[in-house]
Amino acid sequence: MIVGIGTDLCEVDRMAAALERSGDRFAARVFTPEERSAAADRSDAAAYLARCFAVKEACFKALGRGWPDDIGFDEIRLVDPAARCGSLALSGRAATWAARAGVSTMHAATTCDGELAAAVVVAEGSSRGAPAAGVTP
Repeated sequence: MIVGIGTDLCEVDRMAAALERSGDRFAARVFTPEERSAAADRSDAAAYLARCFAVKEACFKALGRGWPDDIGFDEIRLVDPAARCGSLALSGRAATWAARAGVSTMHAATTCDGELAAAVVVAEGSSRGAPAAGVTP
């Protein structure tokens, strides 16, 4: 059963400017070590990180959350982002929130046209508030 759906856009130029302006401080707060490492090996690092950021924002929406004051952006990671679709790995408070919402699996698809990165996330599981299988806090 679909528990939630989220979508988001991120401007690649805006991501590039944020990375240039605050560099490692911003990247360390928002992206997982795996995402930062993968970006360092890419010629399109800003586009890649814009896709990752859009996935995180779409995930918050799929979980029924607005801007997260208690969930870190680095608690959400697209598994195999090179594939442009797949599942999300949640940790910490994000995993706890998903479990409480009855989410067992989160699917994501991303794209980038050069100027905009986009993501769609679908949260799948039991009805909200029921125990979830497969998502562990």
